[in-house]
Amino acid sequence: MDPGFDVLQSVTQAQGVVWWVLVVLIVMSVVCWIITFYKWISFTLLCRAAKRFSDQYWEADHPNDVVEVAEADPVSIESRVFLAGFEELARIRERAADVKTLGSDFVNVERAVQRTMGLEVVRLERWVSILGTCGSTGPFIGLFGTVWGIMNAIIGLGGGDDGANRLRMVMPDIGEALIATAMGLAVAIPAVMAYNYFVGRIRKMSIEVEGFSSDYINMLRRFFLMR
Repeated sequence: MDPGFDVLQSVTQAQGVVWWVLVVLIVMSVVCWIITFYKWISFTLLCRAAKRFSDQYWEADHPNDVVEVAEADPVSIESRVFLAGFEELARIRERAADVKTLGSDFVNVERAVQRTMGLEVVRLERWVSILGTCGSTGPFIGLFGTVWGIMNAIIGLGGGDDGANRLRMVMPDIGEALIATAMGLAVAIPAVMAYNYFVGRIRKMSIEVEGFSSDYINMLRRFFLMR
């Protein structure tokens, strides 16, 4: 690269459509990094809370022993799923006259658990799609700025005294145009990496929550129906 070429100066001196393209890409980059750090912190806290709850859940002798634990630390998905199922079970136990009636209404507990699990998975996926969108559109937005800048540079070749002077005049426009492509890639690469990482984490956490929900339903059946 020409040692006299200043990237920052080229960005600040960009004009017209190329300037707007660079502004959009910078905003996209900032948004992606904010979402990345937010989701990383959020997932880290969720995993720690899930481990705390799971350790006490599996050590408990009866589901009643876990209620206070879940209410005191409702950060993890498992604790919220647990409370949703247990609260629904408490409601149907108040209405049920015997175990047979309780068994027929137990499907409401399963629905409450499944509904809460679905809502929690949706909450995990929140904002992640923005990373995928920025990752897939960033290079094309940058390419649009590049094409526009080169088009203006080619138009600028029509003026000037001679070929050398005309080329010297349009070189800044070409540099700005190429920076747009580089900015697009700078937005897209980390966004795609973060998107793939979080999709993998969401898939893993969803499988874990689904397994917990199945075990939890079986535990409730064993303690409250099979007696």
